[in-house]
Amino acid sequence: MKLLILYYWLRWKLGPRWRDRTQLLRWQARQLARYARWLRRHSPYYRTLLEKGYTIDSFPEVDKKAFMAHFNAINTVGIDRDQAMKLALKAEREEDGAAMLHGCAVGLSTGTSGNRGLFLASKRERAEWAATMMHRVLRPGLRRQRIAFILRANSQLYESIRSRLFEFRYYDLPRHLAPFLAELNGYQPHVLTAQPSVLRLLAEAQQRGDLAIHPEQMVSYAEVLEPDDRQVIESTFGLTLTEVYQATEGFIAATCAHGTLHLNEDIMRIERDYLSEGRFQPILTDFRRRSQPVVRYRLNDILVEASESCPCGSPLQAIARIEGRMDDVFFLTGKQGKPVTIFPDWVRRCMVRSQDQAEDYVVCQTGPSDLSIYLSGLREGLAPLQAQMEAEWQAFAEQKALQPLRLTFFAHLPTSTGIKRRRIIRSYADE
Repeated sequence: MKLLILYYWLRWKLGPRWRDRTQLLRWQARQLARYARWLRRHSPYYRTLLEKGYTIDSFPEVDKKAFMAHFNAINTVGIDRDQAMKLALKAEREEDGAAMLHGCAVGLSTGTSGNRGLFLASKRERAEWAATMMHRVLRPGLRRQRIAFILRANSQLYESIRSRLFEFRYYDLPRHLAPFLAELNGYQPHVLTAQPSVLRLLAEAQQRGDLAIHPEQMVSYAEVLEPDDRQVIESTFGLTLTEVYQATEGFIAATCAHGTLHLNEDIMRIERDYLSEGRFQPILTDFRRRSQPVVRYRLNDILVEASESCPCGSPLQAIARIEGRMDDVFFLTGKQGKPVTIFPDWVRRCMVRSQDQAEDYVVCQTGPSDLSIYLSGLREGLAPLQAQMEAEWQAFAEQKALQPLRLTFFAHLPTSTGIKRRRIIRSYADE
């Protein structure tokens, strides 16, 4: 395995370079044509489509539901969905990252929506992923680095990074803070990777003096990295966060040395379904994926393109931010009686304008013009804020040509918003 990782790492170091996006996209088109030929030979699902006259550019889009429905025909290693699901559930219950079948790591994906999915990663794919992470994210140095992974569940994918260059320690998401902080203080990681909500919690512990670590790199993943969380984490630890945008469907983006998030267009083609100017849903085709091909897979995420090129000069598309998911988009009733699309970033900005006291918040659309606003950690209680927030939100409604909003305020957070933190939630569906 280590030799395989080294091989792929050297391929990254010595691989192709592109002068501009035109050259990159021509190279990408050749990879896609080669991948289509491979799919014809190895994936029953895509072989059938190609025989019907489809091309890799015209394949029907898939989402998680379709991906799971056609799991047996899509995967190329003869793995049965029910058998894989049973094995993955057993491994997760027993907190065992070693769920393996036919030489592939088998893992569960829940995502923000909580819908279960399965992912496969062969030995070759795990080695290539590890090499890509080393090249693009971890950047190995001369001495062995201690890496703390804080995860919902461990996986053979993460275990593949372990080597002489990296000492790896896995931590479950903390249920009890004090012993967890004591372990981190003892380990003193050089690199710390966790969800933004966990990194924020650690930053607050560092400020209180309950934590005293000095990481050289911190990596954020799995949740939307909110601007206020970034500011607190970076100022507390005196470093620039590395952001990784990874889903079950692939390693989609990572920040460069300038802190700009770039799409990994040298790993996958990312088509864009534009929702508004610069704001789009990505549709992925990962032309390096073999055991479980990901072809024209529509993510539920919303990305916003950067308006300016990055100083690093990379031809890979720069992304201003990951805004959230389509599940986070509100559809509030407009003055003409029709739903108006309200994107998550607009909701965040209104919350920032309307108050500066809450330690955390959740905004939930519960009806056609109804919002529930949950606030935690208020120093002076909820009452002094309500009139101010009501005025700001009604001004927002007027600006967006919405009917007056019906607001309900709570001085606590909802009991549960899922495995991953979500600050903006639409629980209302117009039937």
